[in-house]
Amino acid sequence: MKDMRWKDIIWILLKTVVAFACIRILSTSVFVFGNSKKSILMATVQFTIFTYWIYKYVSGEVRKNGLTLNECYTPQVTIGIKDVLFALFLVSALSFGIFIYAERIVPTNVELGSFLSLAILNFVRSGLGSGINEELVFRGYLLKVIEEKKGRIWAAALSSLTFGLAHMLNEGMAPMETLWTVIGTGSIGLMLSVLTYETGSIWRGVIIHTFINTRERFLGFDRASSLFLYEFPAGMTEEIRSCASWMVISAISWLVVLWYCWKWRKHKSL
Repeated sequence: MKDMRWKDIIWILLKTVVAFACIRILSTSVFVFGNSKKSILMATVQFTIFTYWIYKYVSGEVRKNGLTLNECYTPQVTIGIKDVLFALFLVSALSFGIFIYAERIVPTNVELGSFLSLAILNFVRSGLGSGINEELVFRGYLLKVIEEKKGRIWAAALSSLTFGLAHMLNEGMAPMETLWTVIGTGSIGLMLSVLTYETGSIWRGVIIHTFINTRERFLGFDRASSLFLYEFPAGMTEEIRSCASWMVISAISWLVVLWYCWKWRKHKSL
């Protein structure tokens, strides 16, 4: 791999943030025709085309930095049941941070068919659309490129920091909520980097990322699209609940990171 100076790494990080912005825009900008099959079909076509474009982008960037896709953490390993179960367990733990503060759960009047249509549409758009493509960019490519020149610790730290800071592009957040979103997503990014090192592939990260992005559809915060609704104390604003949830999610993510670091150190593979 060619020599890489810090200014080269900074340039790569900036391009990655731009790629993240494109992923966010294109993975959610689909023509929606209500809760119809046409919406799901269009979202699926869009996801397929967009994923191909991201894959070609990653391939080009990898070659520019003297690597091949086979040397990166791209999806080359078959997904096993262990990966799926681990991902679902971890997403369940992370989701605990969302509804731990709920006072009660009440049913809504949303029909099952409407709920499923919205859930599938959300799964394809923000789930697979962001889950697969962001993992390709941040863990499949960026993590490996920095690792090759600066080592695993720098790679995990810089890719995770960039992943967290990129979420400042999210709209409609108050300053404190923005801060905790950056900390929370950065912590998740670090955890996904560690899992990528552990497995040699981004598959676990893809599954976890996808279900994290779609969990709110099932946890129920939108009365118009959820089967059940979580009600929170009257004094708990959206900003407070969001910050508190990110605190819990950050803590869980760091516990996973520390556990793997302890495991690697114990086996002298850190």
